[in-house]
Amino acid sequence: YEEELVYDIFSVHRAALSDATYTLFFEAGDAYEKYLQDEKEKSWYDTGIAADGDDQILVLVTCTADQKDERIVILGRKR
Repeated sequence: YEEELVYDIFSVHRAALSDATYTLFFEAGDAYEKYLQDEKEKSWYDTGIAADGDDQILVLVTCTADQKDERIVILGRKR
């Protein structure tokens, strides 16, 4: 793959395994916009980046050292 993909991070936070963070599909309407806003509000850091319904989103998930039922989640929007 020759194209370089760059994503700007807009949220980093912990999420329980049952959290809405892991939602893959949304019904038509404002649900996806609300999801992106909720994820931004959960962030530990203000990155100065916001995402909207037109953005392509990448979600990275990794385990934590101290919680079996939580993960660290990093969300980015494609530049």
